[in-house]
Amino acid sequence: MSNIQINAHSLRDSWDRVNTSGVPNSRLLGNVKYWYGDVENSTLPPTVLQAVLVAAQATIENDIDPSSYRSLSVEDLTVLCKVLANHGNFGRPPSEISAKTVKQIEKFLEVKSSWERISASDLPNKGLLGHVQYWYGNLVTTALPVPVLRAIAAVAGTARDPQLAPVFEALSDKDLCILYHVLEKHGSFGRPPSPISKRAADQIKAYILASTPEKLIRIRNILHADYNSSRLTSEVTERCNAGQGARVLAGPVAGALERPMPGDQLIDFYLGHSAHPSGSTFDQILGWDDARLERQHDYIQWLFPLTVISRHNRSAPLMTRERMNAFHSTPRLQENMMRAYSRMLTFYGFTRAGDGTLQRSDRFAEKSRNWLSNGNHNYLRMTRIMTSLSLAGYPNDARQFYVILRDIYTNEGRGKISENTFRIWTNASGINR
Repeated sequence: MSNIQINAHSLRDSWDRVNTSGVPNSRLLGNVKYWYGDVENSTLPPTVLQAVLVAAQATIENDIDPSSYRSLSVEDLTVLCKVLANHGNFGRPPSEISAKTVKQIEKFLEVKSSWERISASDLPNKGLLGHVQYWYGNLVTTALPVPVLRAIAAVAGTARDPQLAPVFEALSDKDLCILYHVLEKHGSFGRPPSPISKRAADQIKAYILASTPEKLIRIRNILHADYNSSRLTSEVTERCNAGQGARVLAGPVAGALERPMPGDQLIDFYLGHSAHPSGSTFDQILGWDDARLERQHDYIQWLFPLTVISRHNRSAPLMTRERMNAFHSTPRLQENMMRAYSRMLTFYGFTRAGDGTLQRSDRFAEKSRNWLSNGNHNYLRMTRIMTSLSLAGYPNDARQFYVILRDIYTNEGRGKISENTFRIWTNASGINR
């Protein structure tokens, strides 16, 4: 008995089970039997029948598993789309589920057809496709989203200078970030990306940096979550901070109340009207000893909120525009921000003069042993503190914090603070703006 016959028997068992299961799209199987014959004598290839079986189990809420059709040839994919599109017949449209599945498969069919055409061509940037398969898997196994694969084909199929703005505009914010980093990596092993891929990546960066403030913030959140050490992350963060610190919040709000935004979890916590999820109030947290400040990790996001969701404390409140306005205009919030900053300076072994400049305290040698080491998590806290100070209206204090960290980087921190960490601090401080 051949392998195809064995598979047909297995397929028959599954076919009968799904046909009697009552799943919403099970009538597709009867339609296929009517037009193409029963499983054993169908005019459809077994691979297409298997994909039809999966499509029959689809729902409106969920796409079918891509692995059920990605290994099919272009010819079989074309047949599969025709089968699903004809589910209805006799003048009726296909079922809603089958119509949705056709759209899903057609998008991949477009990608696969393009990749095969480009791979067989002599286009100068077709090597991008091999690069993607090396690093991200082939079209069957890759986890790259189909819109990104389609955009990669557009770049690979470009003969000279790419003009790809319509391609970028069609992508989601997340897919745009993925595409940029795929193209930036084209070359790898110490080599720069191909000239065409480099120009395409530069176009994406220019497109992102020219985006609206709202889009920039969304992209920054994605980059911080998925590509935290990327050059693009630094540039987008700097652009966002410049916009939020200097443009969006150009001045305080007139007529601010002593207790703005009543009921707001962050403002109420900062004013002492509610507690941190641990049960501690703002004042109690500032009263913790150094050992607890070091070992507990869910308070720093509340003392120094950002506009970016924390990977380590996703439920922590963010610094929204309304909250930033409150910090800019409410004396008690400003006072408490400085109290929180002063407490962390003491924790790190610094003292603050009246003009905001910082110096090493008498206990710096002792205190720095707690944080001055390779990859220490306090380096992330320091980045957060500088960024939050700028957002809350204290850019000079953020810069002064950076100044002393820069001095430590070039002295005690040699070999303990990486160049990447120092670069992130530089961006967070706004020292170059």
